[in-house]
Amino acid sequence: MGRFEILTKYIEPLKNEKEYGYPVNREGERVTKEEDLYYYDKNNTKVYTPPFYEYSDTVKSFTRDLVNFIFDTKNGDILPIKDVRTKDIKFDEKKIFSLDAASVLLLLNSPIKWERFCDGLLLRALESGRILKLLERLKEIDESQN
Repeated sequence: MGRFEILTKYIEPLKNEKEYGYPVNREGERVTKEEDLYYYDKNNTKVYTPPFYEYSDTVKSFTRDLVNFIFDTKNGDILPIKDVRTKDIKFDEKKIFSLDAASVLLLLNSPIKWERFCDGLLLRALESGRILKLLERLKEIDESQN
């Protein structure tokens, strides 16, 4: 078993996922049209609320395993978090297959971390294929070390 198999096992399930997630309104109902994002307050004023996102079970499992992997003390040699900022590592599709494991893990973790401040960021990273490309790079690193 490769060191990153706990994460790379999600490549096929994520490729086959029909829907990574979807927006929901403040009542937890799926947003199908823009009007679903509005409600009327006690003064009968129409109020807009930005959507939250509900993710598939596969995505939830992947994010949980990624966070656990990163914070597992046995993996401290891969990812020295101290003094590393994700803004210092640029995502360039042409150079992705030259990234080391630490850079890939930071780029995988950044949409999860920033989802708290920008709902839907993780969904966009999944739909764009960025997450899958990074997982494929981790798989390549694993295979080269065996």
